[in-house]
Amino acid sequence: MNPISDSVRVEVTGIVQGVGFRPFVYNLAIQLSLTGWVRNTSAGVEMELNGDRQNISQFLERLTNQLPPLARIDTIHTETIPSNGSVTFEILSSQPQPGQFLPISPDVAICLDCQQELFDPHKALTPIDEKFNWKEFAQSEELDRTETCLLYTSPSPRDRTRSRMPSSA
Repeated sequence: MNPISDSVRVEVTGIVQGVGFRPFVYNLAIQLSLTGWVRNTSAGVEMELNGDRQNISQFLERLTNQLPPLARIDTIHTETIPSNGSVTFEILSSQPQPGQFLPISPDVAICLDCQQELFDPHKALTPIDEKFNWKEFAQSEELDRTETCLLYTSPSPRDRTRSRMPSSA
């Protein structure tokens, strides 16, 4: 017997940006063999999920019960939609929605696991937010060092008189 397949659009509001929510959604979808996408909007986060009805139900339950530590969901709206034909799950670029409000997460101190990750390049990613490893990004081709890095010619990075942006020649 084949499982019953469904497709749903989910819109989530609350503190869901800057807290590892999209990587959490991505990992959860992959674990449950769902396809589709997730992206930030000016109102929160939206996603489309395709897959087995039971897996989608389990996804929605875990979405609310296993949030990243700094995330908070205020509302979840779901609607059944026609399948978008996705064969993978991906994180899409953000989409602005004029006039929408998005709560911002409060400033918090860096946790011990994150501190250790910053100073130990061989440490695995921390479970707190499962974001991409900054060292891997810094070594990738996506980072344009001529536009984003300060060159420090002083032993102290606080010495602004002896620090400069590299020329983009």
